[in-house]
Amino acid sequence: MTKQLWALIMFVAVAFAPARAAVITFQVTGAINEVDPALASVFTPGTPLSAIFSYNTSVTDAFADPGLGDYPGSFSINALFGSYAVGGTGGGVSVANDESFGPLLSDRFTGFLTDAEISGAAVGGLLPVRLELSLQDFDATVFASDQLPAASQLANVSAFEDPSLVLFFQDFAIVNANITALQIQQISEPYSVSLLACGLIAFACARRQQRVADRLCSGRIARHGSRFSRSS
Repeated sequence: MTKQLWALIMFVAVAFAPARAAVITFQVTGAINEVDPALASVFTPGTPLSAIFSYNTSVTDAFADPGLGDYPGSFSINALFGSYAVGGTGGGVSVANDESFGPLLSDRFTGFLTDAEISGAAVGGLLPVRLELSLQDFDATVFASDQLPAASQLANVSAFEDPSLVLFFQDFAIVNANITALQIQQISEPYSVSLLACGLIAFACARRQQRVADRLCSGRIARHGSRFSRSS
C-alpha cells in the first residue's frame, strides 16, 4: 500500500473521530479586601492576589437538574494571597444557569477545593478547609446552560458582580479577595484536532513525494525515448 493511501486512511479516520474537550486555564489577579481578625497576623487588606486555576471540560455533569451542573474532580487552583500559598487539585465546579437568587435569576460559576483537596499552612492554629472561586452574574446573561463554560464566557470579569476568591479556615475564619482580572492562560488542544493536523501534514507530504516521483519517472522516460530515437 502506498504512503499516499496510508495518509488518506489516517486523515479520514481522525476527521470523523469524536473530539476530546479541552482543559482551560486562567490567570487571576486581584487584592485582599476582607480579613478575619484571627488571621490578621498573615493577611492584610490591600495585599495582592495572584492565582492560576484550571477546569477540565471533559468531565460530565453529575447532577440531573437542567439548571445546575455539578462537575466533581474537574478543578485545580494554586493561589498566592500575598506570600501565603494555598492550592490543590481534584476539586469541583458548580455551574448555575438562571438560578433563583431571592427575587432575581442569576448565572454562577463556582470552582472549589474542600479540606480533602486543599494544601496550605495553618494560621494562628487554624487550618485552611476550603478555597472557593466565585463568579456570579445577577443579570443571568453570561451562560446559556449549566454546561462548563467556554473560556470566552469567563474572560470578561466585568460581566460578573463581586467576583471573588475566598479562603476559609477552621472556626469560620475567612480571607476574601476581590478578582480584578481573568486572563486565559492556555486551552489544551483537543486530541482529535491534533491527529487531524498530523493526518493533513502526512497526506500533503505523501502527495508531494508522489509528484516528485512522477516528475523523476517522466524525466527518465523522456531521456530513454531520446536515446532510442538517436539510435534509430
